[in-house]
Amino acid sequence: MSRSWARDEDWTTLTVQVPGNTRAVVRVPVGEDESVTAPECADRVPTEVEGFAQFEVAAGRFTFRAGVPARGVSRVRR
Repeated sequence: MSRSWARDEDWTTLTVQVPGNTRAVVRVPVGEDESVTAPECADRVPTEVEGFAQFEVAAGRFTFRAGVPARGVSRVRR
């Protein structure tokens, strides 16, 4: 599995690459007033880790974003 991070003024972006024939759990850090945007195919799963949103994904390349979204942007609250 590979990953890369990017940060701009309002958003943290996490891109992950999951190898074929595998699944992965992805933890995205989320601040108090922030939201997460995730691919539709990412399944939200419970987490016991404070300050993170957690998702399960199959093989592929996925991008998650955490921050304060612009008005009208679909999002998942933590």
